[in-house]
Formats: sequence, C-alpha cells, structure tokens
Amino acid sequence: MAAEEDKEESKKSKTNDPVVYWEKQEKDTMTCGLHCLNALLQGPYFDESELSQIALQIDDTEKSLLAVQQKPSHKVLSSSLSSRHG
Repeated sequence: MAAEEDKEESKKSKTNDPVVYWEKQEKDTMTCGLHCLNALLQGPYFDESELSQIALQIDDTEKSLLAVQQKPSHKVLSSSLSSRHG
C-alpha cells in the first residue's frame, strides 16, 4: 500500500519542478536494495513482495541449472569409463 502512495506522490512531483525520487528506509528493514532500485528508476516501480518473487524465481532457476550440471550425461560417463578402462 505504501508503494501506491509513493506512485501518487511521484505523479504529483512530476507535474511540478523536477525532483529526485527518494524513498526513506525504515531502520532495521534491510530494504536498501529496493530503495536503491527505485531511486535509480526514479519512481516506485518495485515493492518488497515483487522483489521477493523475483528472488524466488532466480533461486529456482539457479537450482535447476545446478541440478543439470551435477548430473553427468551418458556420453560423458561412457567416455570417462572407457578412457580409464579402455
């Protein structure tokens, strides 16, 4: 809900003089990445839940890629065994 308020505030500031977009970070919230990203984009483009979903998708992709890399293919295994016992 704060993101919606930020979006409205951002719209208001765009009609006035140019302003640098900035979000206040609450103490001990560890949301500096969120605020940095929104400051870079100059608006409230992301909120905590959206970034959490993106992080989970990246984690799932990473796990899938690592799982594929850890399983040797049949050709690699066959080649390795024949070169050792050839």
